[in-house]
Amino acid sequence: MNTKLLVGLGAVAIAVGAYVTTQSSSSSIAMEQLEYVPADTAVFWGQLTPFEQQKYLSFMPEALRKVQDLEEVTGLLRKENDKHLNFLATLLEQYNLAMTSPEQMKAILGMGETVRSVFYTVGLLPTLRYELADPEAFQRTIKMAAKDAEITYQEDTLDGVALTRYQLEFAPEAKIELITSVQGQWVTTTFNTPINTEADLKVALGIAKPAQSLAQSGKLEQYNTQFGFDGSSIAFLNHVAIVDGITANKQSDLTRMLNNLLQLGGGTEKLAAVRAPECQADYSEIANLWPATVLGTKNIQFTNSAIDFEVDTVVVGKDAELMKALGSIRGFIPAHVTNGEEKVLGFGYGVDVAKVAPLVNTLWGRFTKAEFKCSELVALQQQAKQNSPMAIAMMTGMANSVKGVSASVFDLVMEPNDQGMPEPKTFDALVTLSAEDPLVLVNTVKGLAPMLGQIQIPEDGTPVSINQYIPSPQPLGMDIKLAVKGDHLVLFTGEKATIIAEKMASQALETNGMTHFSMDMQAFLAPMLEAAKATGQPMPEGIDALLQQNMVFEFSMDVADHGLVFGTDMKLKKL
Repeated sequence: MNTKLLVGLGAVAIAVGAYVTTQSSSSSIAMEQLEYVPADTAVFWGQLTPFEQQKYLSFMPEALRKVQDLEEVTGLLRKENDKHLNFLATLLEQYNLAMTSPEQMKAILGMGETVRSVFYTVGLLPTLRYELADPEAFQRTIKMAAKDAEITYQEDTLDGVALTRYQLEFAPEAKIELITSVQGQWVTTTFNTPINTEADLKVALGIAKPAQSLAQSGKLEQYNTQFGFDGSSIAFLNHVAIVDGITANKQSDLTRMLNNLLQLGGGTEKLAAVRAPECQADYSEIANLWPATVLGTKNIQFTNSAIDFEVDTVVVGKDAELMKALGSIRGFIPAHVTNGEEKVLGFGYGVDVAKVAPLVNTLWGRFTKAEFKCSELVALQQQAKQNSPMAIAMMTGMANSVKGVSASVFDLVMEPNDQGMPEPKTFDALVTLSAEDPLVLVNTVKGLAPMLGQIQIPEDGTPVSINQYIPSPQPLGMDIKLAVKGDHLVLFTGEKATIIAEKMASQALETNGMTHFSMDMQAFLAPMLEAAKATGQPMPEGIDALLQQNMVFEFSMDVADHGLVFGTDMKLKKL
C-alpha cells in the first residue's frame, strides 16, 4: 500500500477548497483588474470575490498546510547547485514558515483575512495578480530569497510604475526576468522575455489596457448565466485561442510570441504542416465546436464549523447533434450512490449498453465522412475507415439490457490477520446491476459460465446465500447474498446493505446520469492506514493530520446539451 500516495491524495483534495470563495455575486461582475485582462487570453482563473482564507485554513491541521517532507525536497533542490533551484527552495521554506500562524502569513506573504486574485496570459506571458493586506511583506520575502540564492535584481519603473526585475539566467541566449510590481494592495508577478515587447509587458503589469478586455467581452457573465455559476470563482481554457495561435489562423499576441519563440529555436517550419491553409480551416472548425473548458463555483456554504461547496467543470460543446448522440448512452445510477446516505465509498456507472454500438457507429460515421482537407486529418480518417466498429456491437450484444452498475461500501473495519496482513473484519457493502429483466441476463451469463448454473435465484426477490459458490479464499465471516429486486440484481453483505437492497425493488429504471463517485475520506483512509500501521510499515509525515480531516468528496460526470459536465462537491467539517 502506497501510504504516501494516500496522504498526498487526501491533502490535494482538501487543498482544492482554497480555490473557491465564500460569497456569491450577481451576474454582473465588477472588478477593475478584469479591464487589464485580454479578451483572447488563452487561460484565465479568477477569485473574483474575497476568499476567507484564514477561516478556511483553520479547518486544516498545520501539518497539512505545509509542504510535506520539506527538508528532503529542499535538500534535493539545493543538491543541484543551481541558483534558480536554490531560489525555489528558499521560497518553499518561507511558505512553510508562513503556514504556522496568521501572523506569520501576513509577515512573510503579506496575506490577511481575505484574498482576491486573477491569473491570465498576455499572449504567452503568464500573469498572476493578487490582493494582499501587506504587499511589501511579499516583496521583502522574494528579495530575501533572491539574495540568498545570489540572483541579482534591480528596482526600476515603467511609465511611472515601480517594479523589481529579477535576472533569471537559464541560458546565455535566453535572458528572462521575473518581474514583480505593487499597485495599491495588488501585487503583480509576470515575466519579461525575448519573445514579448514592452507593450505586452505593460498590459501584463496592469499599466496599459488591451485593445479589448475580458470585462468588455461579457464572457464571464455569459458563462455564469449559461452554466449556473455563482460568480465567486471562475476559470476557463480558451481552446479557440490556443488552436488559432498554434495554426496562425488569426494574428494574435499568442501567435506573434509563439513565432518569436520558434525563431529562437530555428524557425517556424516546425509548425508548417498545421499552418497550411486547409489545416488552419479544419482545426479552427473543430475548435469552434469545442470552444472552451470552463470551471466555476455553483453553491457555497461556509460557516465556522463546516464548508460545503459545489464546483462544475464544463467542456463546452456546440455541436447539438453530437451532444444528443453522446447523451443517448446515459444510464441509471441508484439512490444509494447519489443520495446523502452515510457511506464509506460509492461508485455508479450509468450506461445504456444497447445504445453504445449505435453511438460508436455514429461517431465513426461522422469522422470518416467529414470533408477534411488537412492532410493530417485525412490520414487519420483513412486509418479509421480500415477499422470497423462492428466488433463493439458484438461485444455489447449480450448485455443490451444493462442500464448501469454500481457499488457502495457502508462500513469497513480492517485488522491484521495471523500473517500480519490487513484484512476486513467488518464489511457492509452492496453491488447492483441494473437491467431490463435482470433474470434473463443472468440466465444468459449462466450459459457461458456453467459453474454459475448451480445458483438458483428466486423470482420473488428472496435472497440466496452464495458463499459456497465463491472460489477460495472463502468469505471472511461474511454472509454474501444475491437477489433480484425489481429491475436490479443485487449482491450484498451486512446489515445496512440488506436494508438498502430491499429498497431497490421500488427504484424504477430511469435515465439519470453517467458516472458518480463519493468517498468519506476519514472513513475510507482510517482503516486502510491503521491496517498499514499494524503491519509495521513506516508511516509518512502528516499521516495523523490527514486522519483528522472529516471530509466527504463527490465527483460526477454527465452529458448535457451544452457539453460534458464534471461536478465536484466537497463537504469539510471540523472534528
